[in-house]
Amino acid sequence: MSAPEDQKPQIHADTDDMFGFISTEGYSHGFFSFFTDPVTFLSAFCCGCLVVGQTSGKLHKGGNFDVAACLCSGIGAYRIRRKVQSMYKINESEDASACSIGLCGSCAVTQDVREMNKREAEGKALVAAAVVEQPQMSSA
Repeated sequence: MSAPEDQKPQIHADTDDMFGFISTEGYSHGFFSFFTDPVTFLSAFCCGCLVVGQTSGKLHKGGNFDVAACLCSGIGAYRIRRKVQSMYKINESEDASACSIGLCGSCAVTQDVREMNKREAEGKALVAAAVVEQPQMSSA
């Protein structure tokens, strides 16, 4: 004797939430959207420790290369991710950040570098627009 249709367990596969633990809310680019910026991704993939050292230095050492982040690139990538999220008000749990680095460290670093570059470019554009809009002072 089989159960009626309305009493059978329903299994729903929501593919949109398959990688729901990796938050992209607040990021300008998705976690797996590295195909749109292959140079950054290949740099992070082939020379990951150098990209992590350079980016960490930019965030934490006033632009100087961060040797410790380069030597411990997993920890460096995690620190970069958390700093970018803090700076740009991106909501992602610590666990999700760690999973992102573990799942595809190159993808995570690429996403963070692209976010920094985009936000810096937007900031420079806003500053340039503000300078242009200021009235000129006359010298009398």
